[in-house]
This record gives sequence, C-alpha cells and structure tokens, in this order.
Amino acid sequence: MYKQFSGFILYILITVFVLALYSDQHSLPEKIETKLVDLMFKYRGTHNPGTDITIVTIDDKSLDQLGYWPWDNGLLASLIYQISNGGPKVIGLDIPLNKKLLSDSAGLHTLTLVVKNAGNVILPLKFSLSEGPQFADPVPPAVLKSSYFTYDSFIKLKSKPPLLAKDISFPEPSLAKVSADLGFINTEVERDQKTRREPLIINYGDNYYPALAVQVAKRFLQIPSSDVKIDPGNAVRLKDIDIPIDNKGRMLINYNGPAGLFQTYSAVDILKQKTDPSQFKNKVVLIGLSASGLAPQVNTPFSFGLPGVEKTAQVVENIIHHNFLNSANSFSLGLLMIILIGVFSAFMLPRVSLIYRFIILGVFMFVLINLNFILFSALNIISKTFFPFLELVFFLAASPAIKSKEEQKKAEKRRAYREFEEYEEEEYDVPSYMREDRYLEPDSRSATKTITVKVEDSYETMDIPAIEEEKKQSKTPTPTLSGAAPTFTEFGRYKVVETIGKGAMGMVYKGMDPAIDRPVALKTIRLDFAIDPSEVEELKERLVREAKAAGKLSHPNIVTIYDVGHQGEFQYIAMEYLKGHTLEKLIKKGMEWNYKILANIIIQVCDALDYAHSKGIVHRDIKPANIMVLEDFKIKVMDFGIARFDATNMTQTGVAMGTPNYISPEQLQGKQASARSDIFSVGVVLYELLTGEKPFKGETITALIYNILNTHPAGPSTVNPKVPRFFDRILERAMAKNSEERYQNAREMSFTLRDFVATFIPSKKPQVQAPTQE
Repeated sequence: MYKQFSGFILYILITVFVLALYSDQHSLPEKIETKLVDLMFKYRGTHNPGTDITIVTIDDKSLDQLGYWPWDNGLLASLIYQISNGGPKVIGLDIPLNKKLLSDSAGLHTLTLVVKNAGNVILPLKFSLSEGPQFADPVPPAVLKSSYFTYDSFIKLKSKPPLLAKDISFPEPSLAKVSADLGFINTEVERDQKTRREPLIINYGDNYYPALAVQVAKRFLQIPSSDVKIDPGNAVRLKDIDIPIDNKGRMLINYNGPAGLFQTYSAVDILKQKTDPSQFKNKVVLIGLSASGLAPQVNTPFSFGLPGVEKTAQVVENIIHHNFLNSANSFSLGLLMIILIGVFSAFMLPRVSLIYRFIILGVFMFVLINLNFILFSALNIISKTFFPFLELVFFLAASPAIKSKEEQKKAEKRRAYREFEEYEEEEYDVPSYMREDRYLEPDSRSATKTITVKVEDSYETMDIPAIEEEKKQSKTPTPTLSGAAPTFTEFGRYKVVETIGKGAMGMVYKGMDPAIDRPVALKTIRLDFAIDPSEVEELKERLVREAKAAGKLSHPNIVTIYDVGHQGEFQYIAMEYLKGHTLEKLIKKGMEWNYKILANIIIQVCDALDYAHSKGIVHRDIKPANIMVLEDFKIKVMDFGIARFDATNMTQTGVAMGTPNYISPEQLQGKQASARSDIFSVGVVLYELLTGEKPFKGETITALIYNILNTHPAGPSTVNPKVPRFFDRILERAMAKNSEERYQNAREMSFTLRDFVATFIPSKKPQVQAPTQE
C-alpha cells in the first residue's frame, strides 16, 4: 500500500517542507525576491510618466551663473514667484531649508510674502529617525496643522507603527504658517544601497506626518485634508485613492525608468525669463537640487545616482495616476501557488514516466517565470515566485526516485523472476553494475578459481508465464570477449602492424597512420554485448562523445587520443603509441621501489587527474594496468574517456569490465563517481606499490566488495616496516570510506607527496633501474 502511494506521499512532504520554509520568511529568500523584482524593472523597460509633472532644478549651470548654494531667500523667492506666474496647481519645494538661509530676515520676509501670494507651495520637513520611542519637543501649530488627523484604528496604528523620529527640522513658523502644506523629504536606503520604498508616514511625538509627495499629490488632486486617512498596514487613503503601504507605512515605488523622464528646466533659465512660465499651467512643479556634489541621489533598479527630486516626482506620478505596485496579497498568492503546484504534482506526476515528469515540471517553470513577469509588467502585481520555483526544483530532484505505475509493474515482474531463479541456481549478491558475461578474477595474485556471474536478462517485455522459455533461451551459449578475436588488417585509414595485447573490452594493436607515417595504438571495443540491440547506436554515439572529450586533454602525463571510429561491430580508438611498461607489469616483477621514485610516480598520476578533473572528466578506472611507465619513470595515464564510457554506459546494461579491486566504495554502491573516487583508486595503487599486495582481498566477488565497503586495511608500515609511516597518513586519508574525508582534489594529494620528496632522506637507498624500452 505504501509503495503504491509513495510518489504521492513524497510530493506532499516536499510541499509541506516548502510551505514551512515559506512561512518562516527568512531574509535570504526575500533578498532573492527583491533582486528578481529589480530584474523585472529592467526587462519591463521605460514607461511614459505623462506631462503632469515638471521639474525645476538648481543645477551646475544655475550655480555657475547665480552663485554657490545655499542661495539667499530673496533669490529663492524670485524663483518661486516666476514659477507661480505660470499658474501651476502646486509647487513642491524638495530642498532642505538651510539654517543660514532662514537667518536672512529680509529675504525671509520676501520669501514669506511670495509663498503666501502663491497659495500653493508645499514646504519641506526633515526628520532624524530613531529605532525606538524618543522624547519629542513640542512643534509650532503651523507645523502641526500638516499632520494626519484621522485613522481607521488607533489601536491598529500602534500595533503596526510607522517609522519613528527623534528630531524634526521645519521652516520658520511664519513661513510655515503661510504655506499650503508641509511634508517630509526623508529617503529610505536599503542594505544594498538602493531605494525601493518611500516612507509616507513618520511618527514624531503623538503625531503622524505625511511625505511631501503625498501633500503635493493631495493638492494637485484637490483633495481636502479631512478626506485623508491612514489605514495602518494597508493604505494611505486620499478620498477614493488607496496608496498601498506596508506595516511601516512605506510605499513601493513603481519606477517608470531611469533619470531624465520628466520635463526639466534649469532654475537660471526661469530666473532670466528664458523659459515661458505658461508651460507650468495646471501642472505639478517640483523644485530640487541636481548640482554635482550637492544633490541628494538615490540608486534605483534602473540606474545609479537618480537625483532625489526625480525620485519624488516618480512617487507623485504613482499617486496621481494610480500607478501603484501591489504586493499586499503577494504572500497569499505565493501560498496558493505552492499548494496548487504541490497538489497537482502529487496526483499527476507519479502516474507518468520520468521524461514526462521532466517535461511537465519544465513547462511549470516556464509558465511560472512568464506569469510572474506578466503580473508585474501588465498588472503591477509583485508575486513571490522564489518558493514555488524552489518547490519545482525539489520535484525535479525527487522525480527519478519515484516509479510510475508501469515501472512498478515491471519491477514486480523482475522480482518474481529473481525469486524463481533462486530455486534453480545459486546467485551471488553483487550489484548489477558489477555483473558481467565473462570470468572475473578478483585478485590476480592469489585467485586460483574463477567466479561466473550471470548477466541479468532484460525485463522490458517479460511476462511471468514466459519465464521458463526465457530461461531456456538464456542457456544458449553466446560468444564472449574472452573468445578468439577476429583478425584485422586495418581500422579505417590505420594499418594494423601487430597485436600487442588484450584489454578489458577488446584487443589492442600496434598500427600505423600512413598519412603521416606515425605509429599509433589501436584499441578496439565490441558493442555487440548490449542486452538490447537498440542500445548499440546510442553506445556508439556516447563512446564517440566521451573519446572526443578525452581527446581534448593535452597534458604530458596523459596519453593523447588522435581519432575514434568504427568498423563492423567494433569501435576503435587511435591513440599515442608508447614504449614502456604498465605499472601492473612492474608490480608483478616484484620491484623494490625507491620511495622518492614511487612518490614521483603517484605525483605524476595526481597531476594528470587534477588536469582532467579541471576539464570535467573523471577517469573512474585508475589501476596499475592504466598507468604506463616510460624511460626515466615518466608516467602516462591511459584510457581516459574509455573508462568513463565503461563506467557510465556499460553499467546501464548490467555489464562491468575489469576487477573491482581499485573501485571506490561510492561506485560500488551505485553512486555518482567524482574526482574523489579517482583519489581513492590512486590510494589503492599506492598501497600496492608500497606493500606488493592489494589492500582489499576476497575469495569471492561478494567478499571483495564487502571488504572495500567495510574493512580498513593495515597501514603499509605494518605490512612492511621499511615503509615510512608518512605513507600511512596519506593512505588513511586517500582511502577513506567517506569521500568527504578524502583529499578533496588530486592537487592537494600531489602537494603532500611533493613535500615528502623534498624532505625525505632514506637511510639506505635501494638501487632501482629505470624500465627499459620495449
């Protein structure tokens, strides 16, 4: 019963896990979501903000012609006077009023008169923010008049408090009294130095004050102060306009684009009457600084260094055009998406094959990404898609572990067949990827008998009543690789000169490339051992692909692959022809090694592996037979690409070439081989060089595999007291059962051995002759 619903249960458990993560509201996913929104701003592009807002900037040109900032009150009064003559609906002063400027009593009187006559000037406030409640100095009535008076719920406002202030800067009371309104110009900068939200409410003392942008928009829309209300955590309500805010009273800014979107005029052109004031008719006019080094600047999803007055213009545009980003329901929307995806996947995915699961989940990912962008660009809705996407990634990772109903039926047939076979003959409990169609020799030194391990039959189309017939067919003898090899005179353009050996997967010939008169080694591989003949072409393609990848390796300690091709049922690989001895042959001769020479051999092997690993290629079959020793103990590692082909592809058919003496525990367990798997194999080779015997032995394949997985061999210095104990420490780490405890890369093992070579002084040096050429 459990197995039948295992897929459903697994998908539901993943969904519950993602929901728990989602509810936790960790800061890291929030940061990722924020970056995704920034990215969508850029892909959405620029929006036209309309013509209702105009900016007058005190820029570098104005300062060059009219003097350094701050200007006196009289000059600022002249600027406001010229603008007001054009008949704007509202003028917003987005400039902090300097104390030096306010001390100019004559200019202050002029400025007060101009502001009073204009009747539509919004002056700035500035707060110093605080993390907690602070004592607040009393403010003049002229300032207090601009605070919010109505709330949906005072208790709710206290439970969702806006930003707190500990100090306030305001205009001279006589100037504040004649202004149309006051609004703060504080800007909030996030940790990554970007401004994404605009505070619309700040709490100072017992009062709550609005932002300059709110006051400007209210005046432009001709909404009386009595129709302004705070709905804590939801909105600032301007009559029938709801400005969405978060629990701290901040509004997400819906940036229309980078700097330069709004019609902008230089203050000096207005003062010198080079600009027609009628262009301000019935518009919002914002006065602000843009001069280099003086203007407050903010970083946005679009660009860096947006002048503060343009940020205020963006906020005003959002309000007067109802152009808000809505994230109020994004949590609920994300929750709904996670649940819907989880429920659909739990019911649907276990019913289909693995390839269709991947297709369905891939389509989900594509739709999710595009839906997120469409909601943002068309409806200004920010949806939380990180966790739904994470859920789909988890589903992708879990899908291979879940069997469809059809696969469960096939598994039942296989299980029934195995149970039937147990009554007929004794089977060794060996992983399927270690089974082969020929004789295996677990220990070349001590084995005196062979063990036959039968290849599993294919169960793709097997029915239980047909088992007896399948058994009869399986007893028909078939040719194996151990049989006599056909005679060849050429492979492709290469001429066969002589047979030089037999490999695990075929014969090895010395050949000649007539085009450049170069000797080559020709290694042949038979592909007719595949269980399903339809796999042959796929195996050919994989072999070519792997050989080509290995052929790109160019390293002095790696055999060069020249070419790959096929002839009849054989694939062949043309590679560098070497004169020397395999390490396997030298070990069998019982050589007494100089430990520095021995260490240098392993160093070269490590260098070759480190280079190959950096190119993404794992050897998977490091053993003495794949290490060629040339003159002066120069090393060449062989069979890159072929070994990978063997380990990756042959195992899929239930056939594994070679003996498992050098294979890492994780490979025997059917796990993914990695660079650290090669390091384990190098450790086994080093142990054999030091002691003359393999670290893991067994009378049977099963016993051998058990020892590799579970036992720890005695240290080399225990087996041979002449061996420096330094090697015990190296091998203890290199042959650790847990790959995480091994050297994490071959370079690290190489460096350790290099230190040994540089510092080791033997008490007596055995005389070792370099191997002669063959």
